[in-house]
Amino acid sequence: MKKKYSIFLMAIVILTTALSCKKKKHEPEPPVCRIVKITTPINTHDISYYSDGRVQGISTNANQVRNFNYSGNTIISTTMVDGRVDERSIITLDANGLIVNVRTETNSTGTEWNNNVYEYNGTQVVKRTFTTSSGTTPWVSSYSWSDGNMVSASSPDGVTQYEFHLDRPMQVGDYFGTVGDLLQYGQTNIFRRNANLLKSTISSGGSHIQNYDYTFDASGKITAITAVSGGANRVTQIEYECQ
Repeated sequence: MKKKYSIFLMAIVILTTALSCKKKKHEPEPPVCRIVKITTPINTHDISYYSDGRVQGISTNANQVRNFNYSGNTIISTTMVDGRVDERSIITLDANGLIVNVRTETNSTGTEWNNNVYEYNGTQVVKRTFTTSSGTTPWVSSYSWSDGNMVSASSPDGVTQYEFHLDRPMQVGDYFGTVGDLLQYGQTNIFRRNANLLKSTISSGGSHIQNYDYTFDASGKITAITAVSGGANRVTQIEYECQ
């Protein structure tokens, strides 16, 4: 009797395992999506990729192209306008993939340049120092963080405060991480690695407030960002390619 009972239990285990494996086998994998177009109120940006998934180039309004080349922890960004080199940036990343230095050369010989140095506390940027080849006084900005988000930026121009959608975790499509970082550096969240989506910016002592609302598609991707300021709405559209 015990032997028959053991055989019966073994059969149940095998059947359950088989059904479980069959279920897992037929569960569809979620598509891998990447942004291929960002349309702002004034510009259209088309984004192309290398076969390894890294951004190859960003074409803006058909007359400007920003090309990206990669070597170790360095990104070389070359901006062409109407077929001629406009500027060249050497972007250096740390072990966390965050920008630590950006040198932008604005003439063909590299003798005219500006440079940004970024300092971090872990993965949170806390200081930026901007210098130029003309030898002007360094421009220093400092950043404060709370609950994983950059909540203020202080510079000689004043203080800008930031608020976040605390119920919305950071994802591709955020105004800072996508519209800002992706279009400039070819990667998302390469500078301000916030925990949540940006909700508003408050500057000029509170006299200027800009709010950000997001539109999501059925699968949860951000497809539009609406920036609202002074009664004016400016919509940025985001298009994806999914495989």
